Amino acid sequence: FELVFPTLCALLETISKERLAGGQILDLLARHAVSGDPAVRKNIQRLQHHCHRVLLSQLTAWLMHGILVDPHSEFFVHEIEGHVAQDVEAKSQADKDSR
Repeated sequence: FELVFPTLCALLETISKERLAGGQILDLLARHAVSGDPAVRKNIQRLQHHCHRVLLSQLTAWLMHGILVDPHSEFFVHEIEGHVAQDVEAKSQADKDSR
């Protein structure tokens, strides 16, 4: 852990100082995931894995169900006032009408 903790601390300091969020954190992890040290690389890849799970969950909710799950406004898709809800409702009504 002597090599891993300093790297993780540096990542956290960067995230905190630069107020990184969402995709910016993914970019930072990607830059550090090419570390030459296998232990550091493995741990950063684990962090990437968990961050990508959140991203994929958000994408799935949006693409499959028209739902934006983004309590911290970090997702790259943003609702235009009222449009997303109306589109989902219209599609749902169209599906019911076609039955």
